Amino acid sequence: MTGETVAFWVVAAALLASSLAVVLTPNLFHAVLYLAAALVATGLVFLLLDAPFLFGVQLLLYAGGVVTIGREAQLGEDLHARAVLLRVLRAVRAGVPDRRDHHAEDVRPGDDRPA
Repeated sequence: MTGETVAFWVVAAALLASSLAVVLTPNLFHAVLYLAAALVATGLVFLLLDAPFLFGVQLLLYAGGVVTIGREAQLGEDLHARAVLLRVLRAVRAGVPDRRDHHAEDVRPGDDRPA
């Protein structure tokens, strides 16, 4: 077994553990920390695949954004941060922006005016 294979399995185990911790912990702040760890581990998988650009994008955009949301939760804006975090998680899970962000339900087909 090569060192690269061992590194992959260690990162994969960390990714799996932190991902499970995100959905199983009741504390919002801890969930944000676990999510940041999961996104860093995902970036490490990109690095192991010789994709340093994707590693950088993963760290700067996703992990950085989640840590910013965590700071909002820490500063006492728990309800607002929870709503933002849920939208981010839905968008990441679906791979597309949340429909409510675009007010898609307010526009009827063929009509440019809001409902």
